[in-house]
Amino acid sequence: MSNRRAFTLLELLVSMAVLALVVVLAASIVQMAARSWLSGKAQADNFAKARSSLDLIAREIRAGVFQRDVVAFEAPGGSPDFRFVSRHAATQGGRELQTLRYVVDGLDATEPAADEIGLFRTSRRWAFTQKAAITNELDMGAGTPQQIGPGVLAFAYRFFTANGEALQAFNFDYKDRGAAGNTGVVRIACAVADDRTLDLLVSTGSLKPLVEALQSDAEDGAAMPTASWEATFLSLEENNDLPVIALQGLRVFEFTIYLPVTDG
Repeated sequence: MSNRRAFTLLELLVSMAVLALVVVLAASIVQMAARSWLSGKAQADNFAKARSSLDLIAREIRAGVFQRDVVAFEAPGGSPDFRFVSRHAATQGGRELQTLRYVVDGLDATEPAADEIGLFRTSRRWAFTQKAAITNELDMGAGTPQQIGPGVLAFAYRFFTANGEALQAFNFDYKDRGAAGNTGVVRIACAVADDRTLDLLVSTGSLKPLVEALQSDAEDGAAMPTASWEATFLSLEENNDLPVIALQGLRVFEFTIYLPVTDG
């Protein structure tokens, strides 16, 4: 006859309680790991989107034509605009010029889709022999805008003098290269959202108001709007427009570029 005894009801209940506690703890750990992974992925996506867009702009500015007989950073009519002339390697091995323009777009619709908003690049090519045609205005002609920075919600730029003064418009006296008011540096910045945060912004109807607010900050005042952008992001949390975790998918990136100004 066996002397082994069976588990009592109390022992079974205690064992089940301990097992349930272990399962709950394991699920919590998995959830925390998933959130951490999503947060890291969102940051990586943001960095890639901003970095690739700003890198492209920086390369084209470094190849830019900033001379006394070529207009820079002006729209037809003289208003400030992020358009300039840059050198472009022609397919035949020669060199061409191109007029370029960068702008955030995609808000035409009442409720824009997440994949419609972004940083757009428009280009128009010219031969060097046509340089005289682009000296008075940077007309983009029939150039088609191409989205190069999906998820870019706002784009801003400021020009800086040697003493650190920030200006909204490019200014350079080619007759006096040492003039205190010459702007030899441009600082560019963009506010970016990862895809998960974009979807949340669309679902809550917050995308268009947020982009309009960020762009308004970009056009207002002489200082770079990056601090204002960060404050706008925090207000989304305070107003309960977005969950806290979504704010990890909103970032601001900034580059400083020296302008290759020549006498021409």
